[in-house]
Amino acid sequence: MLVERAKNKISDVRADIEREITSRWLSDFQSRNEWLLVDGSLSGDYHKYDSPNIVGVIKSHQTQYFLWEDQQKILNLKARERSGIFIPKGRNRPDVYSWYLRLRPNDGRDVYFGLVRVEAAKCRRTLDMADEISRWLLAERSPLSMPDARWDRLIYPIHDCELYLKSTAPSHTSLDSLMTGLIA
Repeated sequence: MLVERAKNKISDVRADIEREITSRWLSDFQSRNEWLLVDGSLSGDYHKYDSPNIVGVIKSHQTQYFLWEDQQKILNLKARERSGIFIPKGRNRPDVYSWYLRLRPNDGRDVYFGLVRVEAAKCRRTLDMADEISRWLLAERSPLSMPDARWDRLIYPIHDCELYLKSTAPSHTSLDSLMTGLIA
């Protein structure tokens, strides 16, 4: 029970930190025409800007946004193809534009192999730039991020960030000794 509570607390704190960093980045760098790539759904104050330079990449697909017939079209995308743009429903955040992008061929593999969902601000510029943003993401898929189990959906900016964060994180041994000290 303690482990589950700790995981939930860590997840909540991480989400708060991500929102804060995103908001701070937008206020500091938005005018310099630099872009922020977010691992996951967009958060923070991006909706307060007319055309924020922020893109989210979602690698897991727990939520289905379409009926089976339309979902089949998405699952049958070929490598380097994207779906049409839609607004995901059921969010507790401001609306975004979203589309699916197949990063790698999935011939003979799981239907979600190489498939990501992209989020960007709900603004005219996103509609105009969806193909360009997709090309940026496609360019970041090489070289392969092996041996990561998510290599088919992982792009290098996210992979590099994860490697850095893992290198600075405490080891399981040090965490275990801290937990033992708390329980004793």
